[in-house]
Formats: sequence, C-alpha cells, structure tokens
Amino acid sequence: MTPTAINLMSRNSFILLFLLFLQSVGASDEIRYAKLDGLREFQGISVVATENTLHALAGGLWDQEPRPALYYLTSTDGGLNWHKVARLSYPQDPPLLSKSQDSMRLAVRGPKRVAVWRSQGEIPGSGELTLAYSSDQGKTWRRGKNPATGDTSHNQSYPDIVLDRWGKTHVVWLDDREEKGNVQGLRYAESRDGANSWSPEQTLDDTTCTCCWTRLTLLADRTPAVLYRGSEPHDMKVRIKSHTRDRWDAAHVAGRFGWHFSGCPHCGGALLATSSANAGLFRLHAVVWTGKSGYAGLYHLHSSDGGRHWQGERLASENSRNPDMATRDNRHLGLIHTEGSFGHQILKFIHSADAGKTWNTPITISRPDTHAEYPQIVSLLNRYIVFWTEKTAHGMARLAVRQIL
Repeated sequence: MTPTAINLMSRNSFILLFLLFLQSVGASDEIRYAKLDGLREFQGISVVATENTLHALAGGLWDQEPRPALYYLTSTDGGLNWHKVARLSYPQDPPLLSKSQDSMRLAVRGPKRVAVWRSQGEIPGSGELTLAYSSDQGKTWRRGKNPATGDTSHNQSYPDIVLDRWGKTHVVWLDDREEKGNVQGLRYAESRDGANSWSPEQTLDDTTCTCCWTRLTLLADRTPAVLYRGSEPHDMKVRIKSHTRDRWDAAHVAGRFGWHFSGCPHCGGALLATSSANAGLFRLHAVVWTGKSGYAGLYHLHSSDGGRHWQGERLASENSRNPDMATRDNRHLGLIHTEGSFGHQILKFIHSADAGKTWNTPITISRPDTHAEYPQIVSLLNRYIVFWTEKTAHGMARLAVRQIL
C-alpha cells in the first residue's frame, strides 16, 4: 500500500470518528451551549471553519482579566468546547466595541490568520479599526496597521476581511470621511504582508447606508466581491474586483426593489460563490432584505453573470433579520435568519440541495422561550454548525450551538 493511500485512510478514519462523535452528542437535533475557556461575560464572536477545526475571534470578560479582552480560540469538537490560543488585545488598548454585526471579523488561510475589530474612540459608539496578524497558526500575533489613513474622523465601522490563497489580505469597511452625515462610504484596501502595510485605500461607493454590515467573499480565481447596502434607493449592491485589471467593476444591484427609505434598516446580507460545472464559471448567491411595501422580506438571489442579473425568491417575511449563509458544496446551501420583534426573536434554518433553485420548509432551531441574536453559520465535515447569542433570565449572554446534517 502506498503512503498516499495510507494518508487517505488515516484522514477518512478521522472524519468517520469525528462524525460519530457529533452523532454521540446529538448533533442534528440538540441545542448546546459553548464553553469558552474561562469566559465569564460574553461580548462577541466571529467563527471560521477550515477542514476539521473551528477558529474564533472572541471578546468578553475572562477569568483573571480586569477588563474585556479579545482572544483567538480553536475548537475541534464542533464548537462545544473552545480553547484559548493567544490574546490579541493589549491591556492598554481602548475598550472593545461590540454590537450586532459591527464587532469583529476573522480570516484564516493555511497557517495565516488576520483579525479586525473596533476599539472605542473618544465619542461613545465611535472608534477606529484595529488589526492583528499571525503567520504561525495563531500562536503569536503582531499588531497591524489601520488601512483607513484618509479618515480624519477616526471612526470606521462594519469591516469584513478575507485571505486569498496567495496570502493577500483584503479588507472593506465604512467611514464618513466626506462628512456627509447621513451616508457613509465603502472603502477597500489590500495587504501582501498580513496587515503591516496596505495599498492606497479605494472608495468603492461614497454613498452607502450608514449602519448595515458589509460582506466580503472570494471567487474561485481569488477575486474579491463585496455586498453592501446602497443609499437612495436602499437596495443591496455587489461589486467585484476585476481579475485582469487592478480596479473594481461597476456596482450591480442585487434585488432591484427601488426601496426609498429615509432611515437605516440595520440589516446587511450574506454573500458567497459556488463553482459551476463549467471550468472558470461561478454562481453568486446573495441573501438580502428589503422593506419595500408589497415586497418586504428576506430573499435568496443568485447570479451567473457576475452580478449583472439576479433571480430568486422571497424566503421569509418582513419580520426577518440577521441573515447568514454557508455552503457544504456547490449544491447544498444552508441559510439562517432571525424572525420576530427586537424584544423576542427566534432563529430559523432553511436548506437547499440544488444550488438555491428550491428550498425546504424553514425550521426553528432556537428555543422558543429565548431571544436569539447575532447568528452565524459555517460548514464543517459535511454538516452545518450554527452559533447564536441567547440571553439568560438574568440578562447574561451565552453562546448557543446547534449542529445540523
């Protein structure tokens, strides 16, 4: 037997044992609560899956810590038990800013890790981006530089970050450097050394919604694509960076509802790409929410021509919020969202086995007597793993976990 065959057998044996473990803890039908290695007061988390490991950037008040801190953690049992690997924030750092989808984001690729989070500024609720980078699987980290050198207001928000397979870091965020007041601008920068130096930042759109999160993803050819909410109308837009030229293509509207709204819905979306059977082609999937009268609700949309044209269907009512999406392969998609009022929300899961052409009946995966917030979904070893925050009867937040076949 060849060494390659032996390695394959070892890997397959590990996967089988891991799946048997998940079954032993009631993976597909039981809500459990994560243990985060000494965390006393939970503040926020960003979860990433790679092969057989979950990675997280988590903030909160930890044992032996006098103030909230940020740690990089890993889990090898499907997100039930998390172990601290390294501390990212310094004791002298400003306090962490953590709210909704505007808290912290983590990117993982091979041995490299890049993290971005917001630190409290002089004005309550405002603050700058802080970045950190690791090249040794997260064991040690060095502080990066803030790419938003042109923002004299020192207030950036709603960042997202990805690492491509060449090790380049891509980051997007919102800021109001033009001081328009009722809108922000979508900015982008890239780094070839983790986060130590950045390309000149680019403005991808200077009139975006002020408080809807962005989502950044990579296409198969390492091209970044970003989903964000425009302003007047408040429809969602997608921009893709050209892989042949160092510039971004024109923005395309993902769901042309023509929703004119004077406020902010506080609801971003989800974006990912699946490969086509034809080499070099891909399909974009976006989950967007609109409040347009007669059309209000949550939609899954897909595009096979780089975002120029979209089609899809409404999957949830106008009371839906906080969508996220993951894919197990090019056909199976898992979508989650909250539904209800801001005082009481349940979490629902919807699945498609044909690349989003049809969807099964939604199921409720959170406890009906709790308030579910800030959901995230990842795919690990042919399962979906869903995380969300629950409030206890005493008002404390805890991290709920549910693994779904």
